[in-house]
Formats: sequence, C-alpha cells, structure tokens
Amino acid sequence: MMSTILHATLAPPSVVASALEPIRGYWSLSRSGSAGQKRERIYEEYDCITPDVRISKRRKVVHFVDELCAKSPSFLDTPNEIILVILEMCPDSALVAMAGACHRVRPLSISVYLRRLGVLTSEPGSQELRLCQTVPAAVFLLLSSVHLEDNVTFTCDIFYLLEYEEMLREFSVRTAITSISLRFYSHEHAVVLAPRTACALRSFLSSLSAQCNSIAVETIRYCEFASRQVSQSAAYLDSTAHSAQIRVLMSNVRRVTLTDHLFQTQALAKVGLLLLNGPRVDDFALVCMSTRRNRSNAILSKVNYPELQCFRLSSTVVLQLPIEFFHRHRSLYALALLGLHSNGSQNNPPRSLRSSNRTVELPDLAVLTFTDRFLPWVSNLVCPDIRIVSIYPSRNWKREELVGNWSGLRACFNSVIQRGMSGDATMISIPDGDVTLERDASVVQNDLRVGEHPVPKTTRLSFQLYNLREESLVRIIIILGCDVN
Repeated sequence: MMSTILHATLAPPSVVASALEPIRGYWSLSRSGSAGQKRERIYEEYDCITPDVRISKRRKVVHFVDELCAKSPSFLDTPNEIILVILEMCPDSALVAMAGACHRVRPLSISVYLRRLGVLTSEPGSQELRLCQTVPAAVFLLLSSVHLEDNVTFTCDIFYLLEYEEMLREFSVRTAITSISLRFYSHEHAVVLAPRTACALRSFLSSLSAQCNSIAVETIRYCEFASRQVSQSAAYLDSTAHSAQIRVLMSNVRRVTLTDHLFQTQALAKVGLLLLNGPRVDDFALVCMSTRRNRSNAILSKVNYPELQCFRLSSTVVLQLPIEFFHRHRSLYALALLGLHSNGSQNNPPRSLRSSNRTVELPDLAVLTFTDRFLPWVSNLVCPDIRIVSIYPSRNWKREELVGNWSGLRACFNSVIQRGMSGDATMISIPDGDVTLERDASVVQNDLRVGEHPVPKTTRLSFQLYNLREESLVRIIIILGCDVN
C-alpha cells in the first residue's frame, strides 16, 4: 500500500515521505509484507516449528501467528486525519483509482475527490450534493459508495437524470434527501422535448423518501456553457406505482417551486400535475417564462394547497390571475408578484393590461411585494390587515424612459395609499439603470424620515437605493410628495 501511494501521487517522493513521517508511530514498517512473510518471521523469532512438532501443535501456532499478524499495525490503522492529509496530495486520477482499493480508503478518497470538484459541500448538520453543468463521469460511478446523513440537499440537472438514471435513482433510494432541486436550462430545448424526460423525472421523484420536505423544478436562464447532447433512446412506459409513490411523497412536502417548462409537453404536464396537490404545502413559487398567458392560468387553476401561506409568482408577462386560485387559498399571509425579462430584453414590459372588475379578498394577507407592472391586478386586492408593502419598479430603466418609470412608481404608491394598503411599513426599491456616479447608499440612509406623514397608516417609509445620484433621490422624493428631514 505504501508503494501504491508513493506512485499514485505526482508530488515528489521526498514530500510524500515527509507526509508519511507521522504514520511511523502507528505503522511498523518492520512488520510490512505479506501474511506469509509475517508468519515466517514469527516462526524464526519463536523457533517453535521443527520437523518433529506434531500437527496439532503446528495448528495452534499457526492460529496464534494469524492472530498476531492480524493485530499488527498497518497503514489501515492510521487515523483518518492523517490519511486525509495524504489523499489531499494525490491528483484526481489517483483518488478515483484509490476509491477501488479497499473499503477502508474508499469513502475517504471519494470524499476528497467530490469536495475538490465542488460537488459535495458540508456545513454543521447538513450536506449538499450538486451535479450541475459539467460533472465528470467518474462522479456518477462513485455514487454507489457515497453515503450522506443528516439534512441532505440534492441539486441535479435533469440532463443527468436522462444519462445516469439508474445510478441517481439508486442513490436517492438509500439517501434521506430532505430538499431536492432539479434543473432545466433555457437553452437546452432537447432536454425538455426528449421522450424520456417525463419518464425519468417521474421515476426519480418516486424514489424520494418521506423525509423530503422541499421540491423544486426550475429553469436556469442565461447560462454560458454549451448545450449538451441527449443520448437517443426510446421512452418506456410509466409505472402507475410511480405516480402513487409521488402522491404519498407530496403528503409530507412543505415547499414547492416549479417552472412552467415542466408543463411544456403533455407528458411532462402529467408529472407536474402530481406536484400541484399537497395537503401540507405552505410555500409555493411559480416561475413563468412563456409569453402564453393561458399556460400560467392553467397551472394556477390546478393548484390545491389547503395550507398555503406564501405564494410567489415571477412572470415575463402580466398575467390575469385566476380569481379561483385565491378563493381556494384565502389564508395567504405573504404574496409576491414579480416581473421577469424575456430573452434578456432590455425593454420595459407594458403596464396597461386591463384589470378585472372582480375584487380579491385576502383577509390574512400581511406582506405584499410587487413590481409596478402588476399594479392593475394589485388594485383589485382587498386586504385590511396588510402590514408590509414593498414596491419594485421595472428593473431596466433607460434614460429616455425615466419619466415613465417615475410615473409608474407614483401610480403604484398612490394606489396603495388610496386602498388603505400601505400597512405599517412601505418600502420602495429603486434600481439604478443609468451609468451614474457611485454613491454609497448609507450616505442618504435607507430609511428616510417623512414629514407630515403623507400616508396616515404608515409609520415607516423606506427607500432601498442602489448608487443613485443625488438628483435622482430628489426627483423621487418630489414625486412622492415627501419632505425629508
């Protein structure tokens, strides 16, 4: 084993020898060699074997020798801390090779290898395994020897579910994963459209244990790595047992985050529908990047989370949200309606969507966050117990559109005041879209004292500023009709 380590590392032998120096107290090099060589040395030392010794005596001595050899110090008796020091000096190829050497070294070499790649990270009481973007094939081959405990978070590209389905499913079955995040990428259309995607996704979700309380199926945008080629193979029939197992899984899940890509094909939509029903889900987020409003409405119309407390919607278009969704979830405590930009567009989305005349009553709503494009819909809210309101104008502000942006902000602010929804604290976040002089936000303070309190219910009006010029700060204060002390 000593020679194996010396030749497996690219470090100079002298460096390795110095690293091995602390081991000499635990590993007697004089006892090195095969079991047969050790036995012969024992025979010589004790001079207890002669041609005249009876067979029974010989067996007793052999048994004694075997026990002594088994108890003699070796490299495998070395503390983990010292072995880890040696393994840290080995290149990746040596770590992978040593993972198959013996049971004693395997978990240590795999741990060093995965942490070096950034695939495995640990914090007190939790561990996270991330298989995202570019992952060496050796990682998936070693998963059978990876054993994680405590709170395990698992993040994985759906592409890898297609390529290494059996390995990932086997890992999931024997690992108590508490939080799962599966990822599409916006530029990898082949993964979404692959015939096997729905089958692989359903199979993997059904393998999760009852300890899983958070499920996310997300779409990551604006990635720089090249699209990966999906292996061609025919789809297989879904097992009805998988669907039943997912329903059981959803009975314990508390948090769900979904992308509308999960509903892009009919086969995927069947999997997505299984995730829209959960008796204990209290936190739900939906990200809609499609410009088709009917898809988002169709998703929300199927959601049934009786204990839902927090709902976040991020969309590239202004949605006419189905009123029925809020009738089923009247106990909402926090609501966030946020805007996304489609295809990296720098254009501000329209705010002119006609709002419905139907009011939406949310008696328990206490926290409201929205971007100005959702103002027509927010204007229909009735929430008497609102406490905190946060308004976010459009993210991309062009110099020639400043007037329109300020007007949109003023409209949101006035609407909140007129409807008595300002709450105890109102925050207005103002992004800096121009090339301006950098100014520390602490100079002007995030919390501005308001003279004469233009909002009767509000005791605190705060502005979140990002590198705004002084003239911009003055402009927004004038528009809101505030006097700054």
